[in-house]
Amino acid sequence: MKKNIAFIISSMTPGGAERVVSILANNLTYKYNVFLYSLDNKQSFYKLNKNVKYINLLKDGLQQSNSIMTAIFNNRKIIQNITKQLNKDKIDVCVSFMTETNILSIIASKFCKIPIIISERNNPFEEAKKLNKFWKILKRFVYPWCNFLVVQTVDIKNFYLKKIENSKLIIIQNPLNPEFNEELVNKREKTILTVGRLTPQKNQEFLLRVFAKINNLNWRLVIIGSGELLNSLKELSKKLNIENNVLFLGKKKNVEDYYTKAGIFAFSSHYEGFPNALAEALYFKLPCISFNCPTGPSELIKENVNGYLIEMGDFDGYYNKLKHMMENPETCNRLSEASRKSVEHLNVINITKKWTNIIENASTIR
Repeated sequence: MKKNIAFIISSMTPGGAERVVSILANNLTYKYNVFLYSLDNKQSFYKLNKNVKYINLLKDGLQQSNSIMTAIFNNRKIIQNITKQLNKDKIDVCVSFMTETNILSIIASKFCKIPIIISERNNPFEEAKKLNKFWKILKRFVYPWCNFLVVQTVDIKNFYLKKIENSKLIIIQNPLNPEFNEELVNKREKTILTVGRLTPQKNQEFLLRVFAKINNLNWRLVIIGSGELLNSLKELSKKLNIENNVLFLGKKKNVEDYYTKAGIFAFSSHYEGFPNALAEALYFKLPCISFNCPTGPSELIKENVNGYLIEMGDFDGYYNKLKHMMENPETCNRLSEASRKSVEHLNVINITKKWTNIIENASTIR
């Protein structure tokens, strides 16, 4: 008989963690009865297999959290809702994503006496700066209760070694989208592509400034993603006199159409957990340039083999390499030849197998 497993995440809006959850949930239905709990009242942005039971745990929403008492009330309600649903669905193993959701899910799973796997999806050094004191204390106290913590890189694992037993820490990188068509590569255009939320973390402002300095009117910069900085980035493109060569396309479900036509993929994040967009670009044989930010790019890009890694903050280094790529198609062709091979290990079969192993190990723990 199939085991019942539940994925828990704050929402299924566009994002890297959400995409990974949808892929794993869809591909684990062959072996498990899969439930997906979202801590909001919205539909999933990502397509889910008909066998995935998608459940919104907070259909009525929460009170606006403007005081400690309200925050406690809200989090207590979330824990109660998770606990009730886990018991109702007779879940055998719980899998949670993202820090705050992880904390609440660990507590709920302990009430239900079921094993829990948690997963961090961003750079913990930076996330630690964002968490308020309340969540920091809870994280320090609650995280060691998990049965396993899944991270994406060695650096992130090392961060947690002082806090969690080594035997509980597992490195599993993110899977590539199995719906991508590996044969679909169109004629390349003079387009620099970047994909990511429009937030300070992703640092699209830097790309606009580099692109403006190159000032090559035969090229376009295409930015896919939505977020808080949309208006300010548009204003900056006007100030830099490049608005006619910059396209802000918002969030796209058919992002592969843009990977297959672009000439170069540019990445400029201040930090990452594991850069899904960069891995996807390599899969579609794009020559890539990226800051060597913590963490992830250095595990995907081999310098001058499938792309270029630029030290953080090195404007001139980034400018010179990007300009060289734009002016030398033979360089781009050489880099693209090694791109897909460098991410073949991220295929969904390999990654799903690793998740299956850890779920099976967790299911033996009570």
